[in-house]
Amino acid sequence: MMMSPVKTDPHAKLVRLLLKMAGEGSEIEASSSRRWSSATFNGARHRLCIKLSGPDARHKAAELALRLADAEFRLSGHVVADACVEKEKSEEGMARLDVAVLTVEDW
Repeated sequence: MMMSPVKTDPHAKLVRLLLKMAGEGSEIEASSSRRWSSATFNGARHRLCIKLSGPDARHKAAELALRLADAEFRLSGHVVADACVEKEKSEEGMARLDVAVLTVEDW
């Protein structure tokens, strides 16, 4: 089965939205995106490592993880089908979240 080209790549916009959601003291340490398709949908799988710093980093990471599953993302031409934290690591003053997001083209 041949995959159709993705309409537009929503990765950069998704990164910006997640940084805004994570708040001050957050940064993207790594991110990647690869095309994905099923029998009925085309889209992309996105992986991001978000680092949160500051005295409330653990709290902010926990809050972000809870909000992520129900978050509404405005991505032109795409819908977020799934978003979750796959791994969380925290210590005093710092937290890291490995986030996975599946986007599908919105027809």
